[in-house]
Amino acid sequence: MAKILAIDSKVILDPLEDALVESGHEVIRCEDGAEAISVFAETQPDLVLLELLTPGKDGFLVLQELVEKSDTPVVIVSVKSEIDFVERALELGAADYIKKPYGKIEILRVIESILGENK
Repeated sequence: MAKILAIDSKVILDPLEDALVESGHEVIRCEDGAEAISVFAETQPDLVLLELLTPGKDGFLVLQELVEKSDTPVVIVSVKSEIDFVERALELGAADYIKKPYGKIEILRVIESILGENK
């Protein structure tokens, strides 16, 4: 399966990691936007799940850097559900935008769809 970099708070990462690992994915965790770019470069994930409200660096800046440096798909998984946040993220190159709270099946289907995986 895929190697996924998940950038979010520990409270969100714990159950998210469980769901992703249960589905056969490898998860790399990062809780800080400022560290996300270097963790990305070190690990070369197949997909990134990014919360826009990360400490250390604005999530939109993280998204912009990731999109500029790589073709790796970045899916925004955020509590921010206002249309201007969604539109801005998609305009900057996000592959998709999932609003929190989300269900396990929802996030796994988005990942499978983007990576072209079939179960």
